[in-house]
Order: sequence, then C-alpha cells, then structure tokens
Amino acid sequence: LKMIIAHPLSNGNISLHGSLQGSPVYTRYSGSLGYGLSLNKQTTVGIALGITHFQLRSQSPETIIQIIAGIAHAINEKTTIGIHYHHHQSIASKYKNTFTKREGLTIGIGYRLSKPVFLQLEIRKQEQHLRLLPALNWTPNDKIGFWCGTNGGGHFYLGVSGKIKKINPSIGLSSHPHLGYSIMLQINRQADAKD
Repeated sequence: LKMIIAHPLSNGNISLHGSLQGSPVYTRYSGSLGYGLSLNKQTTVGIALGITHFQLRSQSPETIIQIIAGIAHAINEKTTIGIHYHHHQSIASKYKNTFTKREGLTIGIGYRLSKPVFLQLEIRKQEQHLRLLPALNWTPNDKIGFWCGTNGGGHFYLGVSGKIKKINPSIGLSSHPHLGYSIMLQINRQADAKD
C-alpha cells in the first residue's frame, strides 16, 4: 500500500509519501517528506527526508533515517538525465542485519523513442558494485499504459495502468527478495484534475 500527497509550494511541490508492505515473513513501513524545485524549464532539484522500519522474521527489527537529494535536466525534447544520492543512517546501529541497502549514487537517462515509448536506464553504485536497471514504458493511447523493468533491488517487475476520468488505476507484479512475487495495486487521483 502506497500513498502520496503533493501540494504546490513556491516554484515547486512539497510531498508526503507513506508505504506499507508485508506478510508474516517480512514487514516494512516507511514515510518521507520531500520538496522539488523547478530552477528553469529544463532543470529540477529535489530533496527528501524519510524514515523506514523493517523486519525479517527471525531477525531483529531495524529502523533507518534516509536522505535523498537529486537533480534532473532535460537535455532536449527526447532526452532527460538525472543524478541522485541516497544516504541512510541506522537508528539502532547495534543490529547487523543482511538487508540490501540502497545507499549510493544513481545516474539515470531517459529517452523518448517515440510518442508512446519511453526508455530508461539507471546506473546505480551500491556498495562496491555497479547495477544496471533498465525500464520500458509504452503508452499506446491516453487510456492505457504498460511498464516493465528492474526495480531498485534488481528484481523484475511489470504492470499495466489505465485512466478512468480523474482516476488512474495500476496493477503490477514484482519480485521481492523475501516476499517472492507479489501483486501491487495502486490508485492515483489528482485532486484538481479536470475531466
């Protein structure tokens, strides 16, 4: 379950994110507050501060504070490049759990191959490894879209999204290291959207 609330503020947007994921084997709760600012028509910067709590059965729970800062720049009408850094600090540092931390630098490039097709590739430095995370979005019309790729943990995901008046429902399938394949259901509604 994921919830995002955003509101315009100055030349940008302030947003509140919350999520809940779990089963009897694994649970994860997180929340963050972020702000994105448009510097000009091509460049946007943002920062977010959040907290995440998670536990794998038979291991001690862990709570971490996260800071994410980034910048995105539209090179031209088809190409966008972005860089962000993700840092975390464990509140309970005595725990030595084996969770995959997403700390490190990520460089991403997006390219609009055609009006309905958008390709994305992220290169993430995580600990001593480089990870490539490709993604593909295909929107044949304004009523339906398809997406697939690899998530932050390097696991495959795919899904479909739609548009019904002011509501945008999505359903997807993603692999998780502890939960296996799980279904994601998301419903977006823009409060000030017009029909």
